[in-house]
Amino acid sequence: MAPPPSLLAAAAVLVLVLLPTATASPVAFSFPSFSLRNLTLLGGASLRAAAVSLPPPSSRAIFPLPLPFPRNASFSTSFVFASPDSAKPNSTLSFLLLPDDPLSAATDASSSNNRSLPLEVAFDASRSLVSASSGGADVAAGGAAVDMRNGNEVGSWVVYDASRRRLEVFVSHASLRPPAPAISADADGLAARFAEFMFVGFEVTSSSSSGSNGNSSGGDGGFLIQSWSFQTSGMPAVDPASRSSHNVSESVETSPELDVRKDGRRRRRLALGLGIPLPIVFIGAVTVFVVMSLRNWRSGFKEGLGAKAAVGEPRRYTYQNLFSATKGFDPSLVVGSGGFGTVYKAICPRSGVTYAVKRSKQSRESYNEFSSELTIIADLKHPNLVQLQGWCAEKDELLLVYEFMSNGSLDMALHPCSDAECHVPLSWARRYNVAVGIACAVAYLHEEHDKQVIHRDIKCSNILLDSHFNPRLGDFGLARLKDPNTSPRSTLAAGTVGYLAPEYLQMGKATEKSDVYSYGVVLLEICTGRRPIERAAPDSMNMVNVVDWVWNLHSKSKLLDAVDPTLNGEYDGGQMMRFLLVGLSCVNPFSEERPVMRTVLDMLEGNSGLLPVPRKKPLLVFVPNAPIDLEGIVSECNQSTVSSDLYELKIDIN
Repeated sequence: MAPPPSLLAAAAVLVLVLLPTATASPVAFSFPSFSLRNLTLLGGASLRAAAVSLPPPSSRAIFPLPLPFPRNASFSTSFVFASPDSAKPNSTLSFLLLPDDPLSAATDASSSNNRSLPLEVAFDASRSLVSASSGGADVAAGGAAVDMRNGNEVGSWVVYDASRRRLEVFVSHASLRPPAPAISADADGLAARFAEFMFVGFEVTSSSSSGSNGNSSGGDGGFLIQSWSFQTSGMPAVDPASRSSHNVSESVETSPELDVRKDGRRRRRLALGLGIPLPIVFIGAVTVFVVMSLRNWRSGFKEGLGAKAAVGEPRRYTYQNLFSATKGFDPSLVVGSGGFGTVYKAICPRSGVTYAVKRSKQSRESYNEFSSELTIIADLKHPNLVQLQGWCAEKDELLLVYEFMSNGSLDMALHPCSDAECHVPLSWARRYNVAVGIACAVAYLHEEHDKQVIHRDIKCSNILLDSHFNPRLGDFGLARLKDPNTSPRSTLAAGTVGYLAPEYLQMGKATEKSDVYSYGVVLLEICTGRRPIERAAPDSMNMVNVVDWVWNLHSKSKLLDAVDPTLNGEYDGGQMMRFLLVGLSCVNPFSEERPVMRTVLDMLEGNSGLLPVPRKKPLLVFVPNAPIDLEGIVSECNQSTVSSDLYELKIDIN
């Protein structure tokens, strides 16, 4: 339900009145080492021993949150990188400022032609050259007094001083910044190209000198980013009228000028006497109007939800009933949490019936997800989907009521060991039932429901188990009804790291095939007992991707070596081999090669033949000039600080 035009107009006036007093807060972060929680990795980028590996021909590592960049902001960044271990490297490392705009950020990573980024500072290892460009125009270039080849560690500092409109870049083999910069140049037009919010990060591309022999890397392993720090500092503009000044001419006493000055002072006092109270009264009136309009709008929003829910079976609960059932939302009754909010175990005081209550976070995004989940799930009827019992929208609270799943999530069942205790591992018979049941549910969403539903967040923590370990797919906060008349492309890229299809992460396109990929990762997790991304060993900093790990075993004809050892060999070998091969078919990097969910279900049940699975994982290369939606690389952050651990990528489709 859209806000009324009067509310939007009042809000716009209020923003315009208050805008001159707004200031941007400085941002700072520091990564002595890296993990998957710190960065969004694109192309061939990966983690290697707590460092970021950026191989050619194209890879990027981006800080996942857009940062505020007012026009008067200065910034500085420092990072240590290891240059290519090659006497004749072909790759170039670039530090980038990317606008928070999918059209502006959609640049071809493999070419430097026609790039119009706000800032790009390039380190050409083949020529030991440092250069800077802005808006596609060269700013400065100069030779670095360090050797950027043969694996040498290089420290770099990029400093932009807004007060002097000066850009400086320093490079050194030492840990201290050298006194003389490699390049120093006037950057008058740089601030004008700042977007309100921008991404920062690194990119490695193949130099144009690498030739056209088809092997652009030429044995060049690219660059390793070993540490990185970044900070901005806002410099609010100063009103010249507010500065105290002294002019010698003011001390000259001439009677006519003195009279004019006194008369001017009287007018200024009168203007101040009227000018200060009137804006305050106006702002107060607008604020009261906006608050009242928001209350009316929110009331209408709740009534709209009630109208939707009245059509289906879910009932409307009172806030007091749910408050009592959760003992005032007692933290000891929390059974889970996610992007939408927190899930509580609730027991009805009168009937003793147990159910789950999902409590929203207080944000506009939560309203959108609440409306989406209520609208979609209230119309879905399938035994392997979590059934919605009711909802509540009172006292600025958004609450969804579900049937309670007593055996928790599939994630808890597959990874039962916690710091305190270990539970009995899930048997193969129950894993088989879970895999087939969820395949049935996704096939229903894609092909059997009146309108195709793209879930977009299929993962083990969103698969719940009832008292008999029957699976139920839940959490439809990110789901969307697919309109055949609109493009499936989203404005942001979303889901959970490890479960995202490569084309979805790269292009922001949510389709049924991206759901198939996520299901394939879940299927491999069921068979192997491994998380999508986990440490190679408890004390290791190397991360292992389950898709790559299983495919590597398949290439060695040792696919059954991937089976979860906690099963102790108690499984059907034919079923296990079939499930692993179906899982690999679902996670094929090429979306057109993946089966639809109805075919997946038939293969799992042995009703159709398996698709051929290549011995080696196909290499996915994105077509040049394909847009990269960097606006969509946004991580869900449970805290407001920039340095918070980042777990999930969130999206919103308009």
